[in-house]
Parts: sequence; structure tokens; C-alpha cells
Amino acid sequence: MMTSMLNFAPKIIVAAIILIVGLFIAKILGTLVKNVLTNFRVSRFNKYVNFGEDKNSIDIPVAVGWVITTLVGLFFAVQALNTVNLKVLNKIGDAIIGYLPLVISGAIILALGFIGGNLIAKLLNKSTGNAMLAEIVKYLVIIVSVFMTLDQLHFAKSIVNVAFLLILGAVAVAFAISFGIGGKGFAEQQLSKFSKKMESKNDNDRK
Repeated sequence: MMTSMLNFAPKIIVAAIILIVGLFIAKILGTLVKNVLTNFRVSRFNKYVNFGEDKNSIDIPVAVGWVITTLVGLFFAVQALNTVNLKVLNKIGDAIIGYLPLVISGAIILALGFIGGNLIAKLLNKSTGNAMLAEIVKYLVIIVSVFMTLDQLHFAKSIVNVAFLLILGAVAVAFAISFGIGGKGFAEQQLSKFSKKMESKNDNDRK
């Protein structure tokens, strides 16, 4: 047992060194990317990836730097686990590496959803002048992107699909009810005009 422990100790030391150095490198790379993006004034595009009243709740340079730090740190953590050479830890490391592409693609989908929702809302607000419609469309695009991200991550697909259908149906019903109630006066006015027009036409035909 002592011999096994002594043979295993160097692997633990090497894994610890890899992990410490890897986290240090990850921190440096994340900070470097954040500083580069800050110098290029990427923060002026924050309004396209945020929602709500606070337009600077998400700072792009900080967010990208954090993502780089996390990805590089995970890579070195997996390498440290593989150095220990235990089957359980190797399986965990392989699972993490295999899941990373899904996480990256999900993050891209979510970011595009936020950017697209904000851009479409801005265009609608300028073209129609209806801020409420623009906000509704924005949040619908963001909700769709969130569900697409969850589906990409294979996160309880059946539950996600059912929840998406329920939310979409609820939105459709709410829109129909609100339009029916809000457009009642408009519909009555148009029907009244049409009725008067038909009566006037009939009177002319009789004459």
C-alpha cells in the first residue's frame, strides 16, 4: 500500500502543478482579452446584449474575458484529471470536453438572440413608433433563443418543448384577447361605416 501511495504521489503533484499553472494562464488570457476589447471600446455595443432598464447590466469585455478564463481553466482542469489517470476522473474529463462544444454553441445562440431581439426592437420602434410592440417582439425573440439554447444543451428536451409550446400558446391567446378587447371599438367603427355605405348604395339603387 505504501508503495502504491508513493507511486501515485508524483501524479497528484503533477496534476496540482498543471491545475495551478493552468488557472494562472486562464486568468491572464481572460484579463488580456478583456483589456483588448475595452481598448477597442466594445462596451459601446452593450445595449445590444442587454434587456430591461439597465442597458449596461452585461459588459461585453467582462463577459468575454470571463468566458475565456472559464474555458481555458476547464481545459487545464481536464488535463490535470487525466494526469492522475483514474478511470472515474478520466470519464469526468472526457464528459466535460465532449460537452464544451454544446455549451459554446448554446452561448452563441443565446448571444445572437439577445442581439437580434434588441436590433429588431430598435428597428420596430423607429419604424412604427410603438415602443410596446417593440418590447414584446424583443422578449419573444429572447425567449425563443433561450429555449433553443436549452434544446442545444440537451436539457430535458421534452420538458423544454412542452414549456415552449405552452408559453407560445399563452402569448397567442393573450395577444388575441388583448387585440379583441382593444380593437373592439375599431371593429365597430369599421362595421358601422360598411353598413352605412351599403345602405347608401341600396338607396341609390332604389332611386
